[in-house]
Amino acid sequence: MKSGKGLYFILFLVACYFVLFLHLDSQAVHLWDESRRAVSAFEMVQNGHWLVPHFEGQPEMYGTKPPLLVWLQAFFMMLVGYNELAVRLPSALAALATVLMLVAFAERQLKLPLAGYLGSLVLLTSLMYINYHGAVTGDYDALLTLFTTAYLLSYYRYLENLEPRHIYLTGLFIALACLTKSIAGLFFAPGLLLFTLYRRKLQDVLRQRSLYLAAAGTIAVIAAYYLARESVNPGYLDAVWMNEVYGRYFEPQEGHQHDFWYYFRHTFEQKRFHPWVYFSPLGFLVSLSLNRTRRLGQLILINAIVFMLILSKGGTKLEWYPLPVLPSLSLVIGIGLAHLHESAAQKLNRKLRPWLLTTLLIAIFAQPYWQTVQRNLNNTPRGWEEWRERYRDAMRQLPDEKSYTIVHGQYNGHIVFYKKLWNHRAYDIRQHMLQPPAPHVQENGFTTGPPVFRQGEKVLVCEGEAQQAVEKNNQTSIIREVGKCRLLQIN
Repeated sequence: MKSGKGLYFILFLVACYFVLFLHLDSQAVHLWDESRRAVSAFEMVQNGHWLVPHFEGQPEMYGTKPPLLVWLQAFFMMLVGYNELAVRLPSALAALATVLMLVAFAERQLKLPLAGYLGSLVLLTSLMYINYHGAVTGDYDALLTLFTTAYLLSYYRYLENLEPRHIYLTGLFIALACLTKSIAGLFFAPGLLLFTLYRRKLQDVLRQRSLYLAAAGTIAVIAAYYLARESVNPGYLDAVWMNEVYGRYFEPQEGHQHDFWYYFRHTFEQKRFHPWVYFSPLGFLVSLSLNRTRRLGQLILINAIVFMLILSKGGTKLEWYPLPVLPSLSLVIGIGLAHLHESAAQKLNRKLRPWLLTTLLIAIFAQPYWQTVQRNLNNTPRGWEEWRERYRDAMRQLPDEKSYTIVHGQYNGHIVFYKKLWNHRAYDIRQHMLQPPAPHVQENGFTTGPPVFRQGEKVLVCEGEAQQAVEKNNQTSIIREVGKCRLLQIN
């Protein structure tokens, strides 16, 4: 029996590998958040400023989240080099830790190990999770999702027995969630409070000395970072208030304004949790009807509703914000599917039961899993990002060109990252931007205005707007064409 469990676990890890790690470093870093975090991690290793992330030599005041993710990216850069793998490993490993946590929780707490495996497969085949800002890019959200799920499950165990170690773990994971993505790390807290009231356990909880010790420790850890950074980076707290709390929640930022039903509509229209959203009624029906899963189902349902209400009332809405709720919803679906399998297996001969599980896996998961792997293998920049993320590939095809200027239209953190990587290898690559960035973007490693160059200089252009601007002010000839980019000589 144990050898059979070991085989299933190995097969599960192989399935995780093909979703999370295969070709993890094949795509160039993406334009906005991922490339900006990558630049900060690179500069952190170079300048040794571990408390305050920097961007182009200045304290990072555009992305004001605490630097837990950047610390991890910097660590992996020291371990595996300055590359895409180092940028994305923290997210992929966080996703692996999340599904392993679901498996362990289902086996030890629910005594229903199959629910953990099936729930994990649901999560790993969700477009919202295995996508930009998810488990395969260097963004905050996969790491945040790990810690919010961890403190949700830890608090569930705490309410079951009021053991101090579970509330200490809850406090630890809340602190780590906040050090990952600031105020977003607290978005599960209202749901936990409401569930405590529903269970009529608030008085019991408030009598526990361990609660106050855990709360004090959590607050101390979070406050220590914010106060320490403010002391060396004055104005940081004001920037946090405007960018992450009041300014982002009560006012739409950067045009990300949508109506109240945006997340619900987007989930269905863009198939962000397809086909699993249609399995969720089964999951909640089963989990709320079984004694061993009823209270967990209640917690997940209450938390999901409260969490989505918080997001839907916010002024700024982005498609990846619901990510933290996906693991718990996936676990509920896993419970429903596991119970379905368990009920059918009891009616079959023992020798036929393994075939039933195989049939279930193939019938339900084969197509979503294959689509997920194919999407990872064939994923290319989408829409307007395509022409602003092609610079890495062009630069790779110009290894003998040691000195040139990249001319581009608007802010592009993707170029900043690769410029730094190449210059770290003794190249001399510069940037010229046609349009000055907005003040909050805080980029200063470039020149702006009409692109006028001296005779003999070389210019790389990958955008039609940039090529027209260069040719308008200079006589040029084409030295090389690499994909949709051109290396020009100033004549």
